[in-house]
Amino acid sequence: MLRASNRIVRLTGALYLIVAIIGPFVLIHVPGKIMVPGDPGATVANIQAHQDLFRAAITLGLVSQICFVASVLLLYRILRDTGPVLAIAMAALILLQAPLGLAGLSTQAATLALAQNTDLLSAFDPAQRDAIAVLLLRVDQAGTVISQAFWGLWLVPLGTLVWRCGFLPRWLGIWLIINGATYVALSAIGLWRPDLTRSAFLYATPAMFGELALALWMTVMGARPGMNKQPRVSVLR
Repeated sequence: MLRASNRIVRLTGALYLIVAIIGPFVLIHVPGKIMVPGDPGATVANIQAHQDLFRAAITLGLVSQICFVASVLLLYRILRDTGPVLAIAMAALILLQAPLGLAGLSTQAATLALAQNTDLLSAFDPAQRDAIAVLLLRVDQAGTVISQAFWGLWLVPLGTLVWRCGFLPRWLGIWLIINGATYVALSAIGLWRPDLTRSAFLYATPAMFGELALALWMTVMGARPGMNKQPRVSVLR
């Protein structure tokens, strides 16, 4: 039974690890390669010049969304006996966020289609079409700011469950709660003081490695029942 349960834990960690690896590429590398602040024409030219990169970001974003939802549902299965209400809250917060993430991918796909086929908006001049394309990207970025709040809120019940469960290190639970508070703070900064987003992100980066630490631990170490002094559960189901 423990061996079977450890397979589930490691599978969950592997799926979560995929999300943690894809995230920086989709959210940081590709926008940094494409976006030229204050210059819609250059931004659209970058999309046209790096269509495969932009398309890869959309594809990997979809893979990430699928893996994220799957990992959360598996985490619910693993941790529900530790705290049913917290487990439901954890899963519900991500399931509420998932449509927003998919909407963002749809917006990116529409931006790519516009950059590839200018006839879609032939009634507008080139400068106006470029502005519309960048507007779509801005809508996607605004959705990411809102999503950050959900990325943070779900980590609070998850961190609490990890702290209580007895088969994962308690320090991971603390780190996840800090990670969650950091995401919520970044979301608030993005809404109220977007000019501070870049510097706030740089300072907050160490706190946001909590999810990666959990994914790596679950993938490599699996479950260790009895590792804490007073484990709450003895068998995973």
